[in-house]
Amino acid sequence: MTRSLSGAGAMSRYTWDAEDYEAHSQAQEQWAKELIEMPKDMQHAGKSGLEGWIRTTWLPYTQRVPDGIRHRFIEAISSRNLEQVPLDAEGRAHVAMVRLEVDAERIK
Repeated sequence: MTRSLSGAGAMSRYTWDAEDYEAHSQAQEQWAKELIEMPKDMQHAGKSGLEGWIRTTWLPYTQRVPDGIRHRFIEAISSRNLEQVPLDAEGRAHVAMVRLEVDAERIK
């Protein structure tokens, strides 16, 4: 599934799915032998851990928010996420992710 930033069918320059990577690898004269989208449970140490992850990995999005209110924006995202997926019994925040695993070789 391609994640879109600007309209249906527009590929985000930040995330690729297996189909996007396959097209890219062919353009780079590579042959993808296997493309697997692996579900992953990202776990963070409470709300502060979740906010730290957002602050350091969502830069393409958070840098567009003015410095003076960026911390409030990040706090709002983490709060909204925790409303939908509360901390577990050990105080960890969980985020469902997908990791793209690729096995490829260069075409000679």
